[in-house]
Amino acid sequence: MSGDGDPTFGKDTAHGDNLDVAADLQQKLNDAGLAEVQRRAQPETHPDFDGKHCISCGNEIPKLRLKLNKIRCVYCQEAKERRDRGY
Repeated sequence: MSGDGDPTFGKDTAHGDNLDVAADLQQKLNDAGLAEVQRRAQPETHPDFDGKHCISCGNEIPKLRLKLNKIRCVYCQEAKERRDRGY
């Protein structure tokens, strides 16, 4: 009983299976997190955006923020994110 031809002979396959499951789960979590970051980094668009003023309050958006393709001022963006998270 030397296990000739059996690649699993003498190996703890249950441990290996658990590691594979954990690695697969970690990869799925990483992929989901990366997709969320990419989604959030996409420039927002809105038909009412004039290229200068916040679509929520109408105040002028600072130039540095406009360069980041933002359509809301910091205050309105923070309020939107709080609402989106349910706070």
